[in-house]
Amino acid sequence: MSTVYTLSEATLAAIRRDLTRQLRISAAVALGIGLAIFGVMSILGMLTLPLRLLALAIYAAFMVIAGWYFHKVQRERWQLYRITLDEDTITREEGGRNTLIVHRDDITAIYEIPEGGILIRTDRRRKTIYVSNDLDDLPAIRERLAAWRDFDPLPR
Repeated sequence: MSTVYTLSEATLAAIRRDLTRQLRISAAVALGIGLAIFGVMSILGMLTLPLRLLALAIYAAFMVIAGWYFHKVQRERWQLYRITLDEDTITREEGGRNTLIVHRDDITAIYEIPEGGILIRTDRRRKTIYVSNDLDDLPAIRERLAAWRDFDPLPR
């Protein structure tokens, strides 16, 4: 029996709001830095006015495209975030990342994170799954994982 857990719509909306806020702050900082650099260059007489405007336009366009792309990738990553529990495996799917499948026998530790969520570790460093506390029905996930093995105390 396979069960798929996803992020709730409220959580996705909060993530979208946070990403938009981060994008706006980053854009404002990047624009400020760009204006400062071009201001210094113009004071030093390094650029004529048309070249300054062209360079500023290219810089602004680059920053807008880079910011938009980052925002888009992060939104897709969280919208496609899924944890699937089968009888003997747990699978993490995340937009833009490789699907990670951990077999029950490969699990070396399961930690309950005090800030929320569950961390599932294996003997391979890159084969670790974080189960977000924002997933629908986290108590059901916790219960099924506890049936696999006892939760371990967090290392200090």
